Amino acid sequence: MSGPTLADLLGEIENNRNASMDRKIASALALREPSLHKSSTRLEQQKEALLTKLRQDLDFMRSHPTEQETRAYLAKLVQRKEVEWYGVRPTDAIEACCVDLYHYGRLQPLFLDPFVTDVWVVGTYGVLYQKAGKVAWYVGDDGGKVHFQSLEEVREWVERKLGKDFHLDLSLPSLDAIFLDGTRLMYRSQAAGFSHFADGTEYRLERNQPLLAIRRFGREWTLEELVASGMLTQPMAEYLVLLPKTRSSVILGGPTGAGKSTLQNVLLGYLPQDELTGILEDTPDARPQGGFFVRYWTQHPNGEDVGEITIAQNLLDAKRSNFRNIVVAEMRDGPTALRAVDVAMMTSGFFSTTTHAVTPKKVIEAFVNLLQSAPERPSERRCYELFATVFHHIVCLEWLPERPPQVTAIAEVLETTETSVSYRTVFERVGDEVRYHGLSERMHRLLQKHHLSVPDALEGGIA
Repeated sequence: MSGPTLADLLGEIENNRNASMDRKIASALALREPSLHKSSTRLEQQKEALLTKLRQDLDFMRSHPTEQETRAYLAKLVQRKEVEWYGVRPTDAIEACCVDLYHYGRLQPLFLDPFVTDVWVVGTYGVLYQKAGKVAWYVGDDGGKVHFQSLEEVREWVERKLGKDFHLDLSLPSLDAIFLDGTRLMYRSQAAGFSHFADGTEYRLERNQPLLAIRRFGREWTLEELVASGMLTQPMAEYLVLLPKTRSSVILGGPTGAGKSTLQNVLLGYLPQDELTGILEDTPDARPQGGFFVRYWTQHPNGEDVGEITIAQNLLDAKRSNFRNIVVAEMRDGPTALRAVDVAMMTSGFFSTTTHAVTPKKVIEAFVNLLQSAPERPSERRCYELFATVFHHIVCLEWLPERPPQVTAIAEVLETTETSVSYRTVFERVGDEVRYHGLSERMHRLLQKHHLSVPDALEGGIA
């Protein structure tokens, strides 16, 4: 026999029959607000019940079971009815447990979205994420902020992601890690917090809120996809393809997130597939397509302050490795920049690196300033000469609000003067218009040298 309907319960309350008013009100509210008791809440309760029972079996947990073994164990718990059941499907409950134990837990929906690039867990306060360049709070189906229940839960999440043999050293203020897919993790546990305006009016500083920052590994892009996204035009794309094919070394400039590394990775796919290329980076997050690539990345010192590997060290090792082509991550100091110039001049093939400057002139100034800060203190004129010797092209990108990242300028480096490096603009964006100024005589000669024809989109004579 079915239970009373909502109308029956409300009618009984209205008529003040002989029943506990509190009990009837509670029952009525349960029927009026089923979202508080339905799928998501019941599933969460069921998951916690299963995980609690699972963690009580210390022998099983110490064996570091695989996901398949854990699924089988949980299925037995369900079959034997060893936990209280909340009326959800067993497969959903087991899946929720495994997402928590072996994947991203409560952050899983963010990591299923390919357009989410960054995730920041702000202690127990909430979770921020970046999508299409915009940052927002991660909210649940009920409109409330998704958050971890305790700092211990945050630490356990970090330990699970870093592997069965990892235990978080709470005496260290921070740690860095790289997942197998290249995703980067930074956990700052001390002297960290979060400030905001509560309700938009009252300033508040949330102290002792550790920060877990996760920068996701970008997916592979094709040149056709970059054109379709609006990053560059078809003529721009056809010009850039010529750079690796003609061994024209390039420096890419632009802010974080503008697509420098993405574009750089795409260009690597146009190198001859039978050559060896060295990629020197902070973390192994480049995804070049095709060819042969040796990867050297940086490493922080251990607890005894030994074992550090820098970009400068990687450049020295690359010099000894006899790579045909070399791609270097951003350089941040004079000694590294000077060593990069030395390596580039010894490289017979393609050389590329990045900087945060956003115009050709500023790219030149930024790199020359780095060279001048080296202990050897090369003269300004010498630094300009080094720049013009190493780099043949400058590519600049920008990321403006409400727009996708865009290539704003492609410039060809010409020669040095007493106080600068001269260059000619090949492509430039002026508002929504992209202006093309034609191929130089030098580019025509390079194309002939490498037995390449001028693409139809670049026909237009010599500029």
